[in-house]
Amino acid sequence: MKIMEDKLTKVGYITSSHGIKGQVKFKLVQDLDYDKNLENELFFIKDNINFKPLKIESYSIKNNTCIIKFKDVNSINEIQTLLKKEVFIENDNKLFVKLDNYLNYKLSYKNNYFEIIDVINNGVYWLVKIYFIDNVLWIPIVDEYIEEINQEKKVIFAKSIEKLRV
Repeated sequence: MKIMEDKLTKVGYITSSHGIKGQVKFKLVQDLDYDKNLENELFFIKDNINFKPLKIESYSIKNNTCIIKFKDVNSINEIQTLLKKEVFIENDNKLFVKLDNYLNYKLSYKNNYFEIIDVINNGVYWLVKIYFIDNVLWIPIVDEYIEEINQEKKVIFAKSIEKLRV
């Protein structure tokens, strides 16, 4: 199964069951954060040398804990074989972002590039800090202010950040 493992990236593990209807608690590896909606995405659960594909039916994040319900897994008995197992996704799937990367990124705004000098997570979303014109500016990594994040070039493309100036 080494061929399969070369096509996958470890993203976390299943820590425990949640309730009796087949839900599990999922924990990301430390250097990742959620970037996209997980519904209908495919996770691969490693069982010794085999990988079991499971499609996510629904999920929720409560108190920094991700609760996942897989399709066709409907009872606490069915999830017993999944507990404490590593979770993988396909290498080309961009469900998660690396947390430590934003410090190595540049922020692009109106064809100017700004160095990111700090990064924090407020529990809801990430913020990056730059020197902008005459002051320091914290920019939330949310759709209202961010147009695109190019992970290959390590550039965050911002839009309408003037209104963040105080």
